[in-house]
Amino acid sequence: MLNRRTSEVLKTRWKRPGPRRIAAGTLILIAAIGGMIYWQFWLKPPPETLKSETLKSGTPQSEKPHAGATQCGVASWYALTGLNAEGRKEDPAGMFAAHRTLPLGTHVRVLDRDNGKSVDVTINDRGPFVKGRILDLTKGAAERLGMIDKGTANVKITVIGDIPAHIKDGDNCKS
Repeated sequence: MLNRRTSEVLKTRWKRPGPRRIAAGTLILIAAIGGMIYWQFWLKPPPETLKSETLKSGTPQSEKPHAGATQCGVASWYALTGLNAEGRKEDPAGMFAAHRTLPLGTHVRVLDRDNGKSVDVTINDRGPFVKGRILDLTKGAAERLGMIDKGTANVKITVIGDIPAHIKDGDNCKS
């Protein structure tokens, strides 16, 4: 049995947490969850840079260069002046582009299917993040294609150079 003194000691040692402690605990929990989400979606490298992707044939992608792989769709342009996915300051006048899955550093030829103009660009960023678009070009590349006024263009991209690259859902071009 507990005597009076023991029960008083227990009451003082095992108090319910006050509003400040509850608020502090809640803030710590929110910060931890926010940190995990930040890592998962913004800092974590894309899966294709973490491991060698294996093609359906079972052969690792790095053993089969895919120069000549193509993809058709809609491209847009942007004038980013911040940091790109490589961590470098973006040059809006440069010949660069953003693609969702191609490895950074891949060289591609972009052909505007409506006016026949083409430009060679290097993939140095991730995107576009608008449904239905396959490529985001820098303003300099978009000017060479003549798509500044329209904002978007119907394009065909072709991998050039010697970097192994596989375009997910590629080869969708109807001549």
